[in-house]
Amino acid sequence: MAKIKPRTSFDFEILEKGTYRVKISDTGVDAQKKGKTSGRRFWVRLVAVGGDQEGISHIEGYYEKKNDGTENTVALSGLAGLLVSVGILKGTEEIDTVMFSTSEFAEGWLKNMKGRELGIKINHKFDSDDKNKETPRSELKAYYTLDEVMALIGKRAGGTTATPTITTPAPPATPIQ
Repeated sequence: MAKIKPRTSFDFEILEKGTYRVKISDTGVDAQKKGKTSGRRFWVRLVAVGGDQEGISHIEGYYEKKNDGTENTVALSGLAGLLVSVGILKGTEEIDTVMFSTSEFAEGWLKNMKGRELGIKINHKFDSDDKNKETPRSELKAYYTLDEVMALIGKRAGGTTATPTITTPAPPATPIQ
């Protein structure tokens, strides 16, 4: 047993609008919910590295299927984009979405994604019932390779256009299939 203090506030921090270097801190595969047709949900927690937003995270999810039970090619292409950004897939390849339905992919997703770094662009959106726009949600707008985001961050900070040397190398690209 543990001693706890009652908590009465449930606010959480979201990434401010902007472009960030992030590290994958966790991944998961949620089973299809009972009575739903959306299939499994692959999710990833992306944690900001460096700057004043360090440690703040964004969680992105990718449902295999739409609510009508058909394949969710938009979500799966986003998942493929993440895999391109961390060097697992080549950006020019067309992918057969059957790859995502295999148990090997799910196992690799859980075992081989943590610790990889990439870049993301975050925007904000508001729920339709948030009429006063008081509670923004972070919304992923783009993925970048680590080299791309370091160049973007360097330009924004008045740096050169050359890609800076990365002090902590990304883990080797291991296929997750």
